[in-house]
Amino acid sequence: MIFARHPAADDVILNLTALYADPDFMETVRVTAEQLDKQFRGIEKWQGTQEEVVLEETTITNDEIISLGAFRQLSDAVPLLGPREPGAPSDDQIFKELTGKAVNEHFWTPPKSAATGVRNAAERAQAFLRDKRLWPNKLPS
Repeated sequence: MIFARHPAADDVILNLTALYADPDFMETVRVTAEQLDKQFRGIEKWQGTQEEVVLEETTITNDEIISLGAFRQLSDAVPLLGPREPGAPSDDQIFKELTGKAVNEHFWTPPKSAATGVRNAAERAQAFLRDKRLWPNKLPS
């Protein structure tokens, strides 16, 4: 999931932008890459361009979600809430219908689609819980 938010300073565990700007860290990356005979492609390609931070555990609101992707199975992103109905489509079929991609194709959704997908999944989960009487009261919207 890619999201956009302006965290408070005390929400941030690690500021990757600041880390990548640190010459000592980048030298350590270079030396380690040579020692391991390995390329750190993510650091090399993206450093300083995504303004990434690692946050304390938090709740991300629907309007902060920019994109969903990089998972292979629908159940990687949405846990199963009960047994699958015998005639239900497979995860692969649902994934293809939702994204237009096969499960082995990398993709990122556009922001509007990501927000809609998260909202729809939440609404379906709430309906399932209400219908199965697994939750005593109506869940908040």
